[in-house]
Amino acid sequence: MTVFATNSVVNEVVALDALTGAVRWALAVGINPSEVLVPPGGEAAFVSIRNEDKLQVADITMPAVVAEFFVGAQPDTLQLTPDGNLLVIGLRGTPAQIAIVDLAGAGAVSWVDIEGTTTGHNALSPDGRYSFVAVEGDAPGVAVVDNLGHSVVATYPYPGGGRPHGIFYDPEPLR
Repeated sequence: MTVFATNSVVNEVVALDALTGAVRWALAVGINPSEVLVPPGGEAAFVSIRNEDKLQVADITMPAVVAEFFVGAQPDTLQLTPDGNLLVIGLRGTPAQIAIVDLAGAGAVSWVDIEGTTTGHNALSPDGRYSFVAVEGDAPGVAVVDNLGHSVVATYPYPGGGRPHGIFYDPEPLR
């Protein structure tokens, strides 16, 4: 078992033994890595590089950075659809946007504009069709994005305003 973590002070990703904490390897990445996502059983890690507006892909068997894509202002949270075809990235820049990377289509990147100042975290529906995105700023709330249609299909204002940031989607009915 392995735990992967980013370190924005030394600009690296590390792989740790989950039981002992021993460092298996450390890999230099871009400036200010924010999040890391490793698909189950995968040989690649996706790393959002906030200060360079890009996504880096690392082969974790080497380890080495093997690809990078410009994805937009201050990439943060990463969600991979269950089929592994789309990577949804919350962007912390202004205006509010998410980036959708088509991993099945040679890494083509598209953007979805969302009313608001910036995005917080995002979550996926179980089938990966929809993203639920926390939106901060003038119109705080939750945006529902159709990942296949690259469009906002609904917005829900956050009760009382505030700054919604973290988000979790529970597909089960309220108990």
